[in-house]
Amino acid sequence: MRSRTTINLPNHAHIERYLNGWYVWAEIKLDIISVCSVSLPQMSNTSASTWECSTCWVKNDASLTKCRSCETKRFVDPVAEEAARKTALAKFGVSGQQEQKKIEIKLNTGAAPPTAPPKFGGLKLNTSLKLPSSLSLNAAKPADSTSAGTETKETTANETKESTATETKDSTATEQKATPGISGIKFKAFAPPPGAPSIVIGQKRKEMESQRQKRLTAEQICPLDKAEEQNKEAAAARAKVKPCPVAKNARGQVLAWGAGEMAQLGMGVESTTRKFPGPVMGELATKDVIQVCTNALHNLALTKEGHVYSWGCNDDGALGRETEADGKLEYVPMRVLGPLKDVRIVQVACGASHSLALAEDGTVYSWGAYRDASGLVGFDTSKEREFVPKVIEGLPVAETDKDDKVIHITAGESHSLACTRKGHVYYWGDVFLGRRLASRFKRARLLPQKVTLHLRRGSPEGMKLTADDAFAVKVFAGGYTSFVIAKTGVVWVWGPNNYGQCGIRRESDDPSDLYVIEPKVIPFFAQRKIRIAQIACSTQSSLALAEDGRVFGFGRVEDGRLGHGPENVYADAHEQAEPLLIEKLTPQYLSSEESWNEKPSEDYKGQIDPRTTHMAPDAVTQVACAESHSLACTARGRLFAWGAADVYQLGTGNELVQYTPHWVRAGQITQFPRAVMGVAAGSQHSVVVARDMADKVDS
Repeated sequence: MRSRTTINLPNHAHIERYLNGWYVWAEIKLDIISVCSVSLPQMSNTSASTWECSTCWVKNDASLTKCRSCETKRFVDPVAEEAARKTALAKFGVSGQQEQKKIEIKLNTGAAPPTAPPKFGGLKLNTSLKLPSSLSLNAAKPADSTSAGTETKETTANETKESTATETKDSTATEQKATPGISGIKFKAFAPPPGAPSIVIGQKRKEMESQRQKRLTAEQICPLDKAEEQNKEAAAARAKVKPCPVAKNARGQVLAWGAGEMAQLGMGVESTTRKFPGPVMGELATKDVIQVCTNALHNLALTKEGHVYSWGCNDDGALGRETEADGKLEYVPMRVLGPLKDVRIVQVACGASHSLALAEDGTVYSWGAYRDASGLVGFDTSKEREFVPKVIEGLPVAETDKDDKVIHITAGESHSLACTRKGHVYYWGDVFLGRRLASRFKRARLLPQKVTLHLRRGSPEGMKLTADDAFAVKVFAGGYTSFVIAKTGVVWVWGPNNYGQCGIRRESDDPSDLYVIEPKVIPFFAQRKIRIAQIACSTQSSLALAEDGRVFGFGRVEDGRLGHGPENVYADAHEQAEPLLIEKLTPQYLSSEESWNEKPSEDYKGQIDPRTTHMAPDAVTQVACAESHSLACTARGRLFAWGAADVYQLGTGNELVQYTPHWVRAGQITQFPRAVMGVAAGSQHSVVVARDMADKVDS
């Protein structure tokens, strides 16, 4: 006897979010296995009158060819799409108006399991029936349908209690009898398009994460019951650290390396790649630089006098100066003048195509343009691009010492943040709080909007926040993620969390969990009372530097970009969902003989001055995070790099991936020698500020 059980799946919208446009039906028998996979791009609706965008999930009228929110083009012609949908659904006996799509599994108690599990439509089947936990098995509805002498039964939720009870009894008896046969099939793995989450992938990731946790040390995980002890140990080690002595009147010099095809190295037209750190050209080489920042293709440097220099790609005006007359002007650092000529700047920040500068009086200047997935959004409500610095209106301006003013700024891929003396946070740019916006509102969001750090909605479960926990003192951004550090060291975050780059563990793979829509406190740091001093982040990964010198990494793990080691990087586990300590950057390790005795890269043949290897207590003072590599500098002037090196962005002179922080002793960092005082990481290049060391280096 054969029985048929129906598995109800969510509606098209839910399935599309899991499978990225692929809908799968499977009819499985122990003697005949068949799986059909049907692609219906943008078909997440159950009505012919609307369609749902797979980018932002907004429902649109069938007459529209672009999403009314994010302007994503509809992949196929609406008429052809509807015809394809009806044909596919009719093939599997599913009405176009139904919200439940069915997978039929026919169990044959008399047949033996297949000897060689076949592959169909991306599904790999082998030994025991194990369905995703989110799918529900329902009893079957009585029907007269038969197939090759096979008896079948079906039930629905609308049947009477009597028929349901009868069916349940029959079904239970059948399933008990069929147990040996049921164990012959299993959904082992599903391979959706690259980057698309799925139910099964989610289960696989949890299994891999469970195995991974067993290999981690207690120090890396920082369990709650040992957090206080670890905090004290790190703080004690950090307290012993002294700054590296630098030469009298030593200037901050900018060194760069990596790829330079888009002028991002600042070494002239001929320099397209550099394996080891080297100085930039032009007037900046004679200045005393105190800060550098970079994004994908352009850089900014701030001198001790408060002057701003820029170099790199200027397609959208990100350099803040004229370069069209001579294309070579992008390749050499030059001063940004215009409204900044007589203004003292105290901080600079780089976005993908825009730049920011904070003046001593709290005025914020900006130039360039903001972009989103569909292209250029604009600079403000009146201009698409701004080629010279312009004051950002709508931010607090201090007329007296008691007035509020901006004290810290940052720039993400296509958005900006600022925090004020009174603890307020302002946000402007492409995407506000992770939400997609209708095109008519995009320009309005290019003006500063105040962000509310809601104490009740943003607090971790079981924690009660105070007013100081929502008093902002610093802001950081990278990619489309935003961070705010409060007076108490608590960290707030919002933005995409598809790789765990927000540091908040997701409850599921549902798209609603892929974004942190409104500001929330990162539970890991708050629960362990770890005070954070700096955040560095890219599109998919993040680093957090604690006040005690420890560094935590979270987000995407490929190419060793988090620095946790090769044993913590798996092909099937793409993320580190919660902050994880980088052991080779703790104050205890950096102060040890093992750290100071690390060998330099074999590719570097130059001499290494003994002053750069003088053992002393040490700790990280700044971190930088790019798409596939990261940097850190220490109080003793050491530079550490890890991650991908395909274009020599690590400065090691080779293309070998570094899965843990590697001490970079090469180029003009070690030849003179110099102590690295600041770091910045671009997509394919790196930039640092270094000062000549003193003749004698103490311990």
